[in-house]
Amino acid sequence: KIEMPQFASKAIFDLISHPDLGRWAAEVTGAQTVQVWWVQLLYKPVHTTHQATNIGLHQDRNYWGVWEEGSDLFTAWVALSNVTEKAGPMKFARGSNHWGLLSTGGFNEQNLETQQQNIPIPQGQSWDLVPALLEPGGVSFHDCLTFHGSGPNHSNGPRRSFAIHMRTENSRPVQNKREGLARYIDDPNKCPIIYNAR
Repeated sequence: KIEMPQFASKAIFDLISHPDLGRWAAEVTGAQTVQVWWVQLLYKPVHTTHQATNIGLHQDRNYWGVWEEGSDLFTAWVALSNVTEKAGPMKFARGSNHWGLLSTGGFNEQNLETQQQNIPIPQGQSWDLVPALLEPGGVSFHDCLTFHGSGPNHSNGPRRSFAIHMRTENSRPVQNKREGLARYIDDPNKCPIIYNAR
């Protein structure tokens, strides 16, 4: 992955700040304001026996401790290549955004079956992993508490995508500090506000 690629490319900045993306995000979340606060360019190579390419089941919130508890955070995942079932698509656990923060799971885990069995989900809930199959330019949105991960890429080429991390007006850095993943949020040339209904 490449962190904050919009620093190096006007085309990428234009993509992440596109008003349609902001409008869709607001429709999904009910937000009055949407800001991009972090971006990752992701590359999943074709699976080989020598290179692990799985992404373990995880909740993004476990990696975003710079934000206050209860902050409204989510991700727009934009496909740059054709994300078929063979390409190792992102899979989301249906309804897991209502399970609360479980502080378990992990991005780097490779054995997804074992990992899934070891995540203590709430009583009465079950795993229903839904793949996000997208054509180039397609986008999916997920909440920071949604469990997600992906298996190996068995397609003919790399799977490429952007993870565009966003927040609504209902979010604030811990102690209002601009550090870590929140260090650029006051700079609209790096972290643009892409929707504002006010």
